[in-house]
Amino acid sequence: MQRYIQTALAAIMTLFLFLALPLHVSANNLDSLPEPDWTFTAPDESNLYLYPGAARFTDTSVYLFASERLYILDKKTGKQRAGISHLVDSKVLFSFFGSRAEVGMDGQVYILTTHENASGALKERLTAYSANGAKLWVKNYDEKVRSNAGVTLLSDGTVLVYLETASEQQTTYRYDSQGKLLGKQQWSGATYGFSNGYLPLYNWTGKASSRVTFYNSSLVKQFSYDIKFEEGMFLGLAPDGYLYRQLADSAPGTDRLAMFDTRGKLIWNKNLTGNLFILDFKEQMVVGKRGFSAGLVGILGYKELFWIDNQGRMHKASADAPTYYQTAYDNTIMLMEKSKLSIYEAVGSTSPYLKRLHTLSTANLNNKENFLYEGEGIVYYGDKNKLQRLNLAHPPVRVYINGEKASLGASPQAINGTLMVPLRGTVEALGGSIKRLDATVTVTVGDNKVMMTVGKKTAMVNGNPQQLAAAPVERGGHTLVPLRFLSEALGAKVKWDQAAGTVHIDLS
Repeated sequence: MQRYIQTALAAIMTLFLFLALPLHVSANNLDSLPEPDWTFTAPDESNLYLYPGAARFTDTSVYLFASERLYILDKKTGKQRAGISHLVDSKVLFSFFGSRAEVGMDGQVYILTTHENASGALKERLTAYSANGAKLWVKNYDEKVRSNAGVTLLSDGTVLVYLETASEQQTTYRYDSQGKLLGKQQWSGATYGFSNGYLPLYNWTGKASSRVTFYNSSLVKQFSYDIKFEEGMFLGLAPDGYLYRQLADSAPGTDRLAMFDTRGKLIWNKNLTGNLFILDFKEQMVVGKRGFSAGLVGILGYKELFWIDNQGRMHKASADAPTYYQTAYDNTIMLMEKSKLSIYEAVGSTSPYLKRLHTLSTANLNNKENFLYEGEGIVYYGDKNKLQRLNLAHPPVRVYINGEKASLGASPQAINGTLMVPLRGTVEALGGSIKRLDATVTVTVGDNKVMMTVGKKTAMVNGNPQQLAAAPVERGGHTLVPLRFLSEALGAKVKWDQAAGTVHIDLS
């Protein structure tokens, strides 16, 4: 017993005393899925949809469509807040964000569904739900919809329902968040929702031409852009406020991309060789934040990720059979490749470049492309009815003591390049005890004591002062202290497996 106490004390003391070799952490390369922040399992075993149109994120919640319902999850814990069975009696068997559903800044959800009335006619219905899934109000519409119908949110938070009643004829209803009707309007043209600060309205101007007119949140016309189909494809208005086109006059085997301002003035054009893949600019999943605003991103020739910045400068990164990408509000990009996931940052400066931040091997996963990207290194991985939140920028570190996983009460964290562990959980796992008075903590094993104070780099070990490389800090209700290499001379060994994100402490 005495030997165990001495060994435990030695391990505890090395948490504080050995200053020369701090344990540095890098999240750049992960060989397997890191320990998730949380895992959610759909209770009805319905398949979760893992693509941008099925998800929205707010500061506090995750909204995710499944085959049977919409789930609202607590973003911090992954616990279910609500499960909305929005498709009951609906003749449309799906609802996705960006077309038939949206989430407001206050967390309210608006879903448009199609139902059969008493005479058998199909009619649209808008239902508003609270952030906790409670039904707030319902609006029913008598219009006979030709094909296109949807709900969208304007930048001032008001709700706009659009119903196509005939070719290039639409009726819109505008509401506040309480369901009060603010206006009904008839439009000559077609819209597909509010995006990047404007409501675009499309009109045919001839057999081979059209015009897009952009309206602000007050539904006041701002500018128009004419399109001749023979000149190429209109890609849309991007979050950076510019118009992009894929021009048709490029040489065989190449594509020409161009950026215009809202007056139609050409800013730049580029020739690209190889098959081109560019996503819709509407796919922004984080509520209240604009999407990627540093230029144009795409995949070229199934071998490169490219970024053209706002000055027309081309930047590329080689990739292994890339299949898909997602962009985020912080100007980062998630790229799915043959057997890995990479996160890039579009670094804007006098010498812009694509910087790879993190990689995650997907070689051993059943569903290699079931990932959603929120931004800031946060990805969500889904497998059938399970969803995991993964932090690639700061993956949780697992600690094992004598081969057994230690439950420390909180995950270790990398702070300023040093791995910090929760004091109480670590000490108790090593067989010691802790007492606290205000900001001072006392670790006791037998007759030996170590005293530390939060925010100070001096510790007292059996009455003798010792300097620490980093002061203890408070994070999330836990006191965190730096974990150092344990001295073999004191009877403990530490192994840091960066690829697996694990620390092994051997006290044997």
